[in-house]
Amino acid sequence: MGWLDGHMRDFLNGSASVDPPENVLNFRRDANAPSTSGAAAALDLVSQLAEAVKSIRDRANESELWAKSLAEKAIEKLELADARIQSAEAARQKAEEDLQAVKARLEESETELIRAASRIATAEAQAASANDRAIAIERRAIDAEKAFKQVAEAIRAQLIGLNNNIIKCRASAA
Repeated sequence: MGWLDGHMRDFLNGSASVDPPENVLNFRRDANAPSTSGAAAALDLVSQLAEAVKSIRDRANESELWAKSLAEKAIEKLELADARIQSAEAARQKAEEDLQAVKARLEESETELIRAASRIATAEAQAASANDRAIAIERRAIDAEKAFKQVAEAIRAQLIGLNNNIIKCRASAA
C-alpha cells in the first residue's frame, strides 16, 4: 500500500515515469500551460471530470447496447437451433413410425409368402398325385384297349368260324 501512495504522489507531481493508457484521462497539469487561480483550476478540473464521466457513461451505454444486441442475436440463434432440433426430432419420430409400419408390412409379407409357399407345395403334391393317377388311368386304358382288341379279335374269329360253318352247312345242304 505504501508503494501505491508513493506512486500516486509522484503521478500527481508529474514525476511519474509511466504514461497513462489512452483510455485513462490525464489530469496532470501541462508544464507549458499558464497557471490559473485555484477556483478556475478547480472549475476546469470539474469540467474535465464531467466530460470524462459523460464519455465513460456514453461508452458504457454503447457497450450495454452492444451487449444487448449480442444477447438478442444469441437468443435468436438459440431459438432457431431449438426450432431445428424440434423439427429434427419430429422427423426422427416420423421416420421411426414409418420404419415400424414398414416392419409390420414386411412381417405380413413374410407370413403371406410362407402361406403361398405352403399352398404351392400342396398344389405341386396334388399335381404330382394327379399325374400319377393319370398315368395309372392311361395304363389301364391301354390294357383295356388291348383286352378289347383281343375280345374283338376272338369275336371276329368266332364269327368267321361260324360264317364258314354256315357256308359249309348251306353248301352241304344244297
